[in-house]
Amino acid sequence: THALTCIPMGLAVSAAVAFRSGLSINSDKISIYYNHHRIQDPYNGTGASAWVSGVGKIGAKYAAMEDVYDSLSPAGIDENGHGGSLSGFTPIETEYELFPQDKRDLDAAQINSVVFDDEEGLMVIGDFTMQTTQSDTSFIGTRRLYNLLLEAISKQVLRRQVFKNNDTFHRLKAFSLTDSLLTPVKAGEFLFDYRIQCDLDNNDAPIRNARKFVLTVFVQAQTNSQEVELNFVRLPQGDVLASLGG
Repeated sequence: THALTCIPMGLAVSAAVAFRSGLSINSDKISIYYNHHRIQDPYNGTGASAWVSGVGKIGAKYAAMEDVYDSLSPAGIDENGHGGSLSGFTPIETEYELFPQDKRDLDAAQINSVVFDDEEGLMVIGDFTMQTTQSDTSFIGTRRLYNLLLEAISKQVLRRQVFKNNDTFHRLKAFSLTDSLLTPVKAGEFLFDYRIQCDLDNNDAPIRNARKFVLTVFVQAQTNSQEVELNFVRLPQGDVLASLGG
């Protein structure tokens, strides 16, 4: 599971960063979002409006990741239904307009933002967990993919091994079952690479004598693009573009 929460209304960026710091949370199991928006309220008469954080809609974007192993970011422009575009709202105004430095300050505090994009409407920018030290689990998609894989391996592989012999057959069986779970994830490039070990090297005599069974899975995360860069290079007349590799 992965929890969602939001910064309260009425806090400018600097105050929001201070609020987040005061929570003293260092966890990759939760993400926090910033900025509220006043939207049209179609249920309470003409002209009615309501302020929303968008967390409910963001949760729906999380749920829509089931077909991609929960591995993609609930942020940015939607692609094949996956992303951070929050459809269904008719925004009227945004509590705070965010500038580039605001975004950098919020990112540094592991705070994700909801902004109004002229083309996309309301959209999430940022896919951080509330882990304060940066690693692959600082990002929502990777953390949720790992959660899914850990649960699947625990339930579909290791649970079957309890009270079974630590022998060649069962080590190969655990290897095969785990490989069958990870193969489609790597094939879809939701995971960059993996290796599985379940042999006499990690199930040596001390492990077997302790009546344990060890399955080791090495994974390399598939990274996303937190920054994009355009190199637009003007060439003088006479240069041959083919010499640059096409």
